[in-house]
Amino acid sequence: MICPPVALLYDHLLTLDLEVQHIWAQPKRRSAIWYFILRYLVSCGEISVLVFRFYTMPSFDTCSRYQMYLSVYTSVVGIMVPILLAMRVYAMYECRRYILWTLCITIGCLLPVAVWSVVVSSLGTMLLEGLVCDHFLPEKKATYLAITWGCVLAFDTLIFCLIARISFQTRKTYYEMEIQIPLMSLMVRDGLVYYGVICFVHFTNIVLCATRSSSMTTFTRDLSATMVLRLMLNLHENVSKGVLHTDTSHDEHESNPRSAIMFNTNPALVSGIGTTMSMAQPTNSTATAKSRNLISSRGSIPSRT
Repeated sequence: MICPPVALLYDHLLTLDLEVQHIWAQPKRRSAIWYFILRYLVSCGEISVLVFRFYTMPSFDTCSRYQMYLSVYTSVVGIMVPILLAMRVYAMYECRRYILWTLCITIGCLLPVAVWSVVVSSLGTMLLEGLVCDHFLPEKKATYLAITWGCVLAFDTLIFCLIARISFQTRKTYYEMEIQIPLMSLMVRDGLVYYGVICFVHFTNIVLCATRSSSMTTFTRDLSATMVLRLMLNLHENVSKGVLHTDTSHDEHESNPRSAIMFNTNPALVSGIGTTMSMAQPTNSTATAKSRNLISSRGSIPSRT
C-alpha cells in the first residue's frame, strides 16, 4: 500500500509552515522534542518504505531483513503514539501522580501481551518474493494479531475515559463560576475525534484478523501517527510553551513548593492564566464575586495530590 505513506508525507508538507512557526521558532520543551522524534521518524520511515516498495529484492535474506525492519519500525511508532497520548492526558490532569501511575501500570500490563501476540504471529510467517517483497501470515497465526489490536484499543479506551472524566470534572467545578477554559475544550474535542476515528480502525483490524481475512497495519500506523502529530501541532499552535511545562509556586497554606501544569496561552484564546490550583480565572468582576462567594461557602480549597 503506497497511499498511506504518501498521505502522511503530504500532510507533513501541508503543516510544515505551522511546524516552523509554532515549534521550531519557540523554546524547545519536552513536548516539542517528542513531537520532533515522532514526526521525522515516521517521515524518514515512510520514505524508506516507498523506496523499497519499488525495489526488487536481490535475495531472500534481503527481503527477510526488510520485513524485520518494517516490524521494528511499526513497533516503535506503535509505542511512541501511546506515549504522546499519555502525555496529553497527564497534562490535562495537571501532572497528578495517580494518573501517571495509572497510565504506567496499564502500559506495563498491555505491552507484554501485545509483544507476545506479535512474536507468536510472526513465527511461521512466509515471505513472498517477486516484484514486491511482502509476507503472508498463516491463518492460525493471523488471529493472534487480533490480540495486539485489542490491547491498543483497550489503551485508547482508557485515554478516552480519562479525557471524558476530566472534562466532566472541569465543567462541574467551574460552571458555577462562569469560567471558560477554551484550551481544555480544544484538548477534549481533539481527543474525542481521535478516539472516534482510531477506534473504528482498530475494531476493523480486530475483525479482519479474527476472521483471518487481512490486516491494515500500514494504514493504521500512518493514520495514528498523522492524527497524533496533528493533535500535538494543534495544541502547540494555541499554547506558546508546549504541552508539558512545570512551574514551582507556593500555596498560601503550604510551605512546600508544588509542581503543576501551567498552560501559558494567548490572552485572546483563553480568558486567563491559572495558578497551580486552576487553569483559568473568572473573566469579569461578576464572575470573580461569584467565585469568591462560592469558595467562602465551601471553605478552603483542598490541596491536590
